[in-house]
Amino acid sequence: MFEAKGLMMKNHFDLLRDEFTIGHGSDPSKLGVQLKMPEAAFFFMIKNNKNRDAAVREVEKLLGYLNDDWKKRCAGYMNDAMGALEGNIRYHKCELGHSKITPVNRIVEPYFSELANKQRSKVAHNGWVMGHNCMEDFGYIGWHYLKRSICIWADNIKLRYG
Repeated sequence: MFEAKGLMMKNHFDLLRDEFTIGHGSDPSKLGVQLKMPEAAFFFMIKNNKNRDAAVREVEKLLGYLNDDWKKRCAGYMNDAMGALEGNIRYHKCELGHSKITPVNRIVEPYFSELANKQRSKVAHNGWVMGHNCMEDFGYIGWHYLKRSICIWADNIKLRYG
């Protein structure tokens, strides 16, 4: 079964990340990564000569690596966000001279707003991402809101259709 897919020769970390996990936090619910338990348990039991304890230790070690991988990604996203904020402030406040901060001329454009409805719904502003395919929803691909890489249109909100 695993041989037919070429999984027996694959690096175990890549295998866990690419084949035995679901989500990676990129689905609409953003609930995080889930392990495909039956498949992962079966594979790692086979690779560890049916030694349950060794299989559990290997999966625990690999999940630690997966967490470390996400920590590094998030640190990179935070660095991207800080660079984007600095660039935005430098351009709008220093170069264009819009230095007075008011309720209309904010320090940076907001990415999210709260509606004045009964539920006080939180909504994302729409915009565009340089170099991104305009036919793809950048809200689900690339973590652009977190990295602040969106050229935001602060006067409209993003609605989810479909």
